[in-house]
Amino acid sequence: MIQLTSKTLKGPTIQLLADKQSRINSLPTFVKQTKKAKTLWNGKRGSVASRTAFTEIKSKLIGMSVGVELCNYCENNEATDIEHIFPKSKFPNKTFIWENYLLACRTCNTDYKSNKFAIFVPEDSNNRLDVVAQPPTDDSAFINPQTENPLDFFLLNLQRGVFTIHPDLINNPQSRGYLKAGYTLEVLALNTRDALVNARKSAVKYYLDRLERYTKIKASTTVETLEIAIDPLEEIIDNALFDTEKARFLAAVKQEIQTYAHPTVWEELKRQKENLPRTNHLFQQAPEASDW
Repeated sequence: MIQLTSKTLKGPTIQLLADKQSRINSLPTFVKQTKKAKTLWNGKRGSVASRTAFTEIKSKLIGMSVGVELCNYCENNEATDIEHIFPKSKFPNKTFIWENYLLACRTCNTDYKSNKFAIFVPEDSNNRLDVVAQPPTDDSAFINPQTENPLDFFLLNLQRGVFTIHPDLINNPQSRGYLKAGYTLEVLALNTRDALVNARKSAVKYYLDRLERYTKIKASTTVETLEIAIDPLEEIIDNALFDTEKARFLAAVKQEIQTYAHPTVWEELKRQKENLPRTNHLFQQAPEASDW
């Protein structure tokens, strides 16, 4: 998981969300609010204006997604669902709040995250978690990628493909950060789904392979060395300028890196490179890649 860069909605969409949310907030009881939230959400595309608004919302969320329409939780599957980070069944007051949305895959949204959500018990010095049906506060114990950087809580073990608690938190297991990291990993099962673990390990190899190819293309000085460096399925355009072709292949590899699955792996390769001699050598040859 990595932090998302939020985008701004157009005025009519913002107003439509506010109008729908006000209809929920005006009701006197939590039960009535949750019932209205469910009804309005299920019928959110019932008018031309609503369809236009949610088409924009889906488009903006796609633009915010990691990779190419990848789930912002598992980073492995196609993101199809507008996910409420704070579940509408427990937080009806956040049903139509833009900052409460992200795109998730059906598996994460339905089978794992669903309406699971914990808060910290108010005024509890031990930072105990509470998973009551009607949370008294919104002091979330679940990491919110819209407002928080998950990499402040996790460290990815690149060899094993699993997340560990960040070293800055590991010595204080009662801290809020430690508990948030553990709870988020538990809810999303990020370390116990074999498909995800194996995919992250494969992503390490993919990213390093692409970065190595990038450095070889960058170091090419002749058409012959460039032909050796590029993908075997690619071809240099006849009569094209060497520098133009070299730039084209460099841009293509950069795009492959920036759009591949499991971008957390790439972020961790950058963050941990000084402890990984081969990786660090590649980044030294292409320091610009540290900004991708």
